[in-house]
Amino acid sequence: MNRLVTLLFGVAFGYVLHQSRATDYDAITRMFRFQDFHIMGVMGAAIATSALGLFALRRSGRAHEVRTKPAHRWTLAAGALFGAGWALTGA
Repeated sequence: MNRLVTLLFGVAFGYVLHQSRATDYDAITRMFRFQDFHIMGVMGAAIATSALGLFALRRSGRAHEVRTKPAHRWTLAAGALFGAGWALTGA
């Protein structure tokens, strides 16, 4: 049952990404060229929705505490390299 729920959430997430044009090559290219801010708006809305959801979970006492690792310079460099590659290829 857990795998079915996970699959359904994944399909729904993919559908939302597709409908919001977040998987469109041209839209991603225009975002990195600062010609179209639609995908940035989609990301901002997703972050805001997640923040509200986490706030509600914490207020209700149902949130799990997540331990995070500190960011190291190699992690930041790898993230920058990944982002640069994404921007250059428009993938």
